[in-house]
Amino acid sequence: MVENIKLSIWDVYTNFLVGLLVLIISSLFIYLSSFFDAHRESLQVIYGNLSLGTAVLLPFVLMLVGSIIDPFSNMYCTFLKKISKYSFFAWLRVREHRDTTILKESAKKMISSNIEFKTDSDNRDTPNPYRICKAYVEQKGHTYNMQVFLARMGFYRNCSMIFLISGLVFFYVDFDIVKLIFGTVSDCLIVSNVLVFLISVFLSISFFKRSLAFKGHLEYEVFYQYITLKS
Repeated sequence: MVENIKLSIWDVYTNFLVGLLVLIISSLFIYLSSFFDAHRESLQVIYGNLSLGTAVLLPFVLMLVGSIIDPFSNMYCTFLKKISKYSFFAWLRVREHRDTTILKESAKKMISSNIEFKTDSDNRDTPNPYRICKAYVEQKGHTYNMQVFLARMGFYRNCSMIFLISGLVFFYVDFDIVKLIFGTVSDCLIVSNVLVFLISVFLSISFFKRSLAFKGHLEYEVFYQYITLKS
């Protein structure tokens, strides 16, 4: 029971932070775009009419937004992982830790008495030893550390897609980064838009690779827990 509560807290925490990031970026977009200047009075009226009930509902709305974004970010990062197999996109890869490889081979030896592993053309094991070990560890209830890494991986994965979409949106609208830094309107918005887009792409790739790093931490924890429980 306690373990299930902990898992729920991690899900809520991650989805809330993702939704909060969307709110911050959306607010920044509204303020720095021409939309804010054109609708300043209307936005001030909306802000002035916000009630306590809105403040109470806001966390739930943010969590809902975070949960909606998650499956799309999963598809986006899956696409990035697929293209990273090509040499041109090799810079998207994250090297697997040597200790994880050792633990994986040890876990396979412990499983292989019942299951025969085969390696496909992409050097992947079939069936997946990670899934087998994860299912066993979850059955034994030793999942709290795993959920910490899973939550961090999901958060960075969602941030990756959010920054990519933000860069695309800011590129096609009148978004002025000069106004954000210096408080004055730029004479050349296209330069500002390109700069924001490049920064967003850089952040998207950085968060994607960070999510892969925590995926590696998760795999290490799963194999470690499995070997410990089996020993």
